[in-house]
Amino acid sequence: MHTANILILTTAIVAETCTALGINCRGSGLCLGNNGILGNAQNNLRAMDPNQRFTDGQHITCVRASSPTHPFLCIFYQNTGRSWTVSQTIDHVQNLIDHECFACGSDPTDPGNDVKHGQLTANMVVNARRGMDQVLQVRTVDTRDVTDEKA
Repeated sequence: MHTANILILTTAIVAETCTALGINCRGSGLCLGNNGILGNAQNNLRAMDPNQRFTDGQHITCVRASSPTHPFLCIFYQNTGRSWTVSQTIDHVQNLIDHECFACGSDPTDPGNDVKHGQLTANMVVNARRGMDQVLQVRTVDTRDVTDEKA
C-alpha cells in the first residue's frame, strides 16, 4: 500500500512538471518570419533608463515587424503582480535570446520555470502602445520603434 501511494505521488509530481510551460519561444502566428527582431527589441531596452519601472500589461518597448501586416513585437509582463525595471527586463529578454528565441517567447519571472506564476512576454501586437509614452518620450535605437508612431 505504501509503495502504491509513493508511485501515485511520484506520477502526480512528474505529470505536473511535464505540463508546466517554462521558458519558450511560443507566440502569435505573426511571429513567423520575423527572425532577429527580438535582438532589435533588446537594443531598444539597452538604450532606455535601466531604472525605469513597468507593470503587468505595459508595452515596455515595441519594434515594427517585417511582415506585410506590420504588427509590432512588444515586450511586456503578465501575471506578476509587481513592477519591473528595464534592467530586469533586459535579463529576461536575454534569457529568451539564449533559449534561441528569435521573435516571440515567454520567460518565467519566478523560480520554478513555470510561466503560470508570472512571465515576461515578447509577442506580436497590432495596436502597440508603449507603456509610458504619455508621460515620457523615450528615444530608442531602432527608428522604426513604436515611439515614433502615432497610434
